[in-house]
Amino acid sequence: MMETKVEENKITFKTPHFSKYVVYVIVEKQNGESKLLVTGSNVNTNRLLILASLMGVAGVFIRKR
Repeated sequence: MMETKVEENKITFKTPHFSKYVVYVIVEKQNGESKLLVTGSNVNTNRLLILASLMGVAGVFIRKR
């Protein structure tokens, strides 16, 4: 374990090296089940991938003209 401080909405910890870390919170529901909090983006990556693909295909057709 590392030296860690929690102050309001900030988490501070000291580490001897730079690396990737995960900070997580498990919230207990009333029926006794545990669930991780939902974090991150609400962007649907499938839609972005389809849009990028369509733009690439359109670019190929425009270049051929």
